[in-house]
Amino acid sequence: MVEITPKAERQVDAQLTRRLIQLEISDVELPPRPGEPRTGTVFFRVLAPQPDRLHVELWDRGEFYGARRVSITGSVQLRARRIALGAAELARRLRQRRLTDARHRQEETQRKAEERARDAREKRPDGVVLSAGARGAVVGPGDAWIAGPRLQGAWYYPGGTRMGLGLSSLFGKAGSPSLRWLELELAPAQSFRVAPTADLALGVSVGAAAVHVNGVPSVDDVSGQADTWSARAGAFALLEAKLGSGVFLSAGPEAGAVLRRIPYVDAEGERQRLGGLWLGARAAIVIDPN
Repeated sequence: MVEITPKAERQVDAQLTRRLIQLEISDVELPPRPGEPRTGTVFFRVLAPQPDRLHVELWDRGEFYGARRVSITGSVQLRARRIALGAAELARRLRQRRLTDARHRQEETQRKAEERARDAREKRPDGVVLSAGARGAVVGPGDAWIAGPRLQGAWYYPGGTRMGLGLSSLFGKAGSPSLRWLELELAPAQSFRVAPTADLALGVSVGAAAVHVNGVPSVDDVSGQADTWSARAGAFALLEAKLGSGVFLSAGPEAGAVLRRIPYVDAEGERQRLGGLWLGARAAIVIDPN
């Protein structure tokens, strides 16, 4: 739309001016305003603020987008041509401004999406977290070896601190006798970020175990007894890498000592004591249901 004020109409041919403005801006495609599906109608205003000067202004939905000063020298046709060229320049400026703004909005949207994706990739487990895996150890070393499945539930605090409660059901050999080691373990730990999607967890653990030594004449100096108990303390280091949304792989070594040695008599009648140094490893799939 083109408005020509009464003062400006005295110095221009209004019909010619409107037709030339339409021709000059016909090849200028304006992008829509943010949040609008299509471009609305822009508004040109031609006015004469002073007797020797003409202005053409560009407006859109009540928002001012600039003005061009036009000389009144020359014929009426020349003035109309100058006004049309000034209007086209204003329209091209508005187009470039909207294209730039749209590009900036797209870049900002992409940046925020990348930040959300990065935060999701780098997010540590939070709240109640479950894990299932396997664990193995040698005791003594040389007294026994044991291995088996392990389950753990842990509470993860902000900052990487956690408190875990695990249950291990381990089976193995203590020389010739077979051995079953059922342990309940308390394991606090602290995580340290070593890569965008990986942590190093350092912790300590204490555990109490129900132990069954099969095929021996006596355990704890009691003839015919096969069941007893023991305790263990140690430390561990785990490398935890994110596999996907809420799924992590955890693996690493552990070392410690059996706090209560278990005396038993083997099938050859030799007196033995199960205990000493504990060297092992554990691996698990960690699932964050949050």
